[in-house]
Amino acid sequence: MEGGSGEIKLPVRQLNASLGCTLCKGYFRDAHTIPDCLHTFCKACIYRDFARKGRKESKCCPTCKTSLGPLPWTKIIFDRTLQGLVDKIFPQFIEEDQKLAEQFAAGGLRDGFGIPGDFQDRKRVRIADGVGEDEEIEEKGKSVSLRVLPAWGESVQDSKRLPLLSKPLIRALINVKVSKIQKFIQRRLANENVEILPGQIDILFASKLLDPTSTLDMIEDFEALAEASPQEPIILTYRRANV
Repeated sequence: MEGGSGEIKLPVRQLNASLGCTLCKGYFRDAHTIPDCLHTFCKACIYRDFARKGRKESKCCPTCKTSLGPLPWTKIIFDRTLQGLVDKIFPQFIEEDQKLAEQFAAGGLRDGFGIPGDFQDRKRVRIADGVGEDEEIEEKGKSVSLRVLPAWGESVQDSKRLPLLSKPLIRALINVKVSKIQKFIQRRLANENVEILPGQIDILFASKLLDPTSTLDMIEDFEALAEASPQEPIILTYRRANV
């Protein structure tokens, strides 16, 4: 749909099938395409898939199983056009990757518990993965990086504690509802074999319980913090709610 200002707006979910890697379920980073079948993946994802197979085993496309022989890396090429499209629509990923690359080179990149991590393994989380799935892409749309961590302080009862997500970094529009972040965490916990309903998850900011019907920009001091440190993920914590 085209607005009066001449900007083109598209629902994010309409783009996911074309701009997302089927291996990591995130947006392409360093997109590489197999010319024989035209399926595309993040370079790190497809190389990791090749590595899982035996050295002498013939490799194939993860999607359609087209044979790529014993030297599959010679059968894939960098897809400059597709990656350029992703970078054009989501410029925030470039800035985030540059910062993560600098932190990694300096030995300062850590996960939520201070464990070193490779930024190339960090998924570019899709907006439709549980945050902003009903929002529209706008060139001037404001987004924010979030790090969601379990509330494990001494004041948190053992019965309310939930495990750490394997990938706690997400990006969301500033006006996303807290309820959608609940859904995101619920889906990620399901991947950790933790069964819980979205409404059974409390979300907290600065130790304050958030209303699921509120949006991030309605939270006191949240937007000011996001503007003061735009490159730093804002920490939200979660715990099991009283039921």
